[in-house]
Amino acid sequence: MRAPQRLSLTWRVIALSSLLLLALVSLFTWLGHDNLTRQFQENRAQHHERQQREIRLALLRSSENLRQLAGLTAASASLGVPLQAGSSAEVGQALDAQWPALQLEAGIDEILIINTQGEVLGSWGTGNSQGQLPY
Repeated sequence: MRAPQRLSLTWRVIALSSLLLLALVSLFTWLGHDNLTRQFQENRAQHHERQQREIRLALLRSSENLRQLAGLTAASASLGVPLQAGSSAEVGQALDAQWPALQLEAGIDEILIINTQGEVLGSWGTGNSQGQLPY
């Protein structure tokens, strides 16, 4: 009977070095993937936070501009007295003259004048299609 042939030393070295090379390539691939995944998640989180800050700032500026505009409109001499009196007819007459200028210059689509009891004293424009009062 013949004894089984063993691989020569050259083939053994080639096989071991190939396995070692395959293990190193696998390790580097896994480390690279893990590092890139981590960087991607960090960049995505930073981008998300930056967008949230920008949106909050835009909303804050917009609400401040609307507050100033509402204050200026309410302080108008022709609108102040009807607002205090709570007369919807007088409020309508007072704001009818200002409405075109507010649309063109301030870009306002809708105005609702609401008293402290929640009753609508005047309404101009068509911004709220559901017919519900804003919160």
